[in-house]
Amino acid sequence: MAAASVGLTCVVVALAFGLSVRTAVAARTAPRVSVKADIGGAVQLLRPFVVETAKSADAAEYERGMQAMALLRIRPQDAFPGWTVSFRKARSGLLGVTLVQERRVEIYVRLNRPITGIAHDLAHELGHVTDVTYNDDQLRAHYLALRNRPLTTPWWTCSGCGDMQVGAGDFAETFAMWAAPRFRFYSELAPVPSDEAMTRFARLLPSNIASQNPADADPEAVPDSNPSA
Repeated sequence: MAAASVGLTCVVVALAFGLSVRTAVAARTAPRVSVKADIGGAVQLLRPFVVETAKSADAAEYERGMQAMALLRIRPQDAFPGWTVSFRKARSGLLGVTLVQERRVEIYVRLNRPITGIAHDLAHELGHVTDVTYNDDQLRAHYLALRNRPLTTPWWTCSGCGDMQVGAGDFAETFAMWAAPRFRFYSELAPVPSDEAMTRFARLLPSNIASQNPADADPEAVPDSNPSA
């Protein structure tokens, strides 16, 4: 979203619903994790989840990004086959972007941002991936009811626009709250979910995501000691 909309975080989702997205960046050589799926009784190899390796110019960002990924309660390579995550140098006005048509997440790592903030940024974008991969209209309606918002609440925003006042952005923030160490809750659509609401939220997630245990990957939140990051 635009920095002015929340002052501290900037996330953009490029939606594949009649909206254009920019041309995909060619993936560099990357470590790959094979994921198999049983389709029609036959085991088929799916395109694996990829984390792009770093260039020398963004090695520090890659290292911080991988450290942040390790804090998540989920293993993206198990949950999101066919998607690519790229950790890149910081960009003014953006912390992350989900490019749906390209099945790609880019995180613009600010080296002065707390590691839990970077984990939150990544988890927010993976919330968008969860939404477009697994959710349908019925699940989105259940989510809006959980958040005490009318079913007429807009879910999508425009390509490149802020998403903190629509359902998709609120879902991504709630997912980040569930998947990453507690950091901040940026949504402007509804208040911070209660513990009870978070328990109910987990029931809306697909089993291959909800069943992952956060106990060993949920350290105490580190305060945001650099509000400008």
